[in-house]
Amino acid sequence: MKVIHFDSGFGNQISIYAEYLAMKYANPDDDIFMEDIVYSIPETEEYLAMWQGYELEKVFGITIPNISQLFSEAEYKEIIDEVRKTNFWRNDWDYPPVIVDVLARHGLQLKNTCKSNFIFNESCVKSGLRSFLKVIRRNRLGGFLISKTMRIFERLIVHKESYYKVLYNTTDENLYFGQTGYPLYKSARLELIEEQLRKDLSFKPVLSEKNAEILSLIESSNSVAIHARRGDLLKYIDYCYSNGYFIRAARYIKKKVEHPVFFVFSDAESSDWIKENKKTLGLSSEDTCYVIDWNKDNDSYIDMYLMSRCKHDIFTKSSFGFWAAWLNENPEKITCSSDVRINSTNHF
Repeated sequence: MKVIHFDSGFGNQISIYAEYLAMKYANPDDDIFMEDIVYSIPETEEYLAMWQGYELEKVFGITIPNISQLFSEAEYKEIIDEVRKTNFWRNDWDYPPVIVDVLARHGLQLKNTCKSNFIFNESCVKSGLRSFLKVIRRNRLGGFLISKTMRIFERLIVHKESYYKVLYNTTDENLYFGQTGYPLYKSARLELIEEQLRKDLSFKPVLSEKNAEILSLIESSNSVAIHARRGDLLKYIDYCYSNGYFIRAARYIKKKVEHPVFFVFSDAESSDWIKENKKTLGLSSEDTCYVIDWNKDNDSYIDMYLMSRCKHDIFTKSSFGFWAAWLNENPEKITCSSDVRINSTNHF
């Protein structure tokens, strides 16, 4: 038996589903259940306010057996209450050992291979080398030099088999897994599950008049999606704005694409910033540009659909932007990312 953890937003949930398919591919005879207890804890709403719970069923009709089926309604409520009492969200969101321990007390023994992607190692950040690289990366020249250096060592970094081995883990052990983020990387070997994954991630959105107009513009032009999400993600990808990543990516697009039309997707709170800082995104007054910032809450996934319909994509180290680019079916697409490890056609 295997149990895969779900939390976070729409993009991360697709990444987790890719992990589910990879585990299923490697262990076709095993039962694999999902666990999404985090969404049932009221106190976590402070952290989950930008998320809409498990969305893959609503958007794609994807259902995975839930571990709640393994317990009575009363016992599963006890499990949630016991997890809730640990206040794990106040301890660097370190849920894996907590959930595994609670499930074990209720008779479900699992080996934990899941690591919280929220854990923040303060001592690491304070180290001289880490701090130095952080400063350099945020500098435009420094970011450019790091990007070039990463390309030199790309073969050493990108083609390691570690991502593949973790995702396609053939084992008889009962595992608790998920949230690695590895499906975004080049060595994740998504081609092994690509047919099933593309089939399952088939959008059937009902578009508002406003979104239908944007889709028409996207399909009738050399459209380029720029995923300029800021908000909660900004503290992790602020270097993309300060070191010229968007400028280099947009410049490359303009050299390769005739009469590109840019569609900038952002959260509503960042809309004014986007409109006032188009130069940071590599755009000038001569560029045709549309800002899409109105798809919120239950409709936020429509941004991914619209981005996936663009001819080309520029995105940061974001699962939402990555999957939009990956789902782009243009055979001549240019996809730009800020990390040499990410599975895209170009890195800047």
